[in-house]
Amino acid sequence: MISRRNSYTRPKISSEMFKKLCHFYQVFPKYFHSVFQFRERHCESEEYFCGGCYRHVREDERKNSMIFGTLKVNGCRSSIPDCTAEISYNIRHFEKHGRELADPWSSRQCSVYQNYFHRSNASIWILIQTPNGTKCNLERLNKEGKGSSPADHPMAIHLFLLLSCEKNWGPYIGYLGDELSLMVS
Repeated sequence: MISRRNSYTRPKISSEMFKKLCHFYQVFPKYFHSVFQFRERHCESEEYFCGGCYRHVREDERKNSMIFGTLKVNGCRSSIPDCTAEISYNIRHFEKHGRELADPWSSRQCSVYQNYFHRSNASIWILIQTPNGTKCNLERLNKEGKGSSPADHPMAIHLFLLLSCEKNWGPYIGYLGDELSLMVS
């Protein structure tokens, strides 16, 4: 998990260290497009909305050799090629910033990367600027234990992050509606 001091500063990792991290874990290059959106901002209205990307890679495509694992589904064993699925995206969310400004809300973004290894049922995650409180909740989910936690499903953390990012949209839209009503009257 990588954070920033605020929306106007760079992430708290050097570019060299980030490159080494991505090289070590063989992160796919399309992820960098979403990471570059975390450059320093220079004005309130500077916004960029980035989509996401996905790729599915079989290990034989990476290493030129077929590696099969055994998967047990409903008591039956079957061979599957060892493969990985990579997904990355940015999510916009709103949080109250706590500063003495006319608008109490800040537009923020969270960058998500997951590399899921099918055979070992393990993942590598890179999370940049998660919503406030999310880090503590993710650490709590991780400590709950393997095999019994809802976080064991490879997509569960994505759902958790999406729910964390959407929780303030209602109050933010309500605030905008109130501001619009004031302008109209």
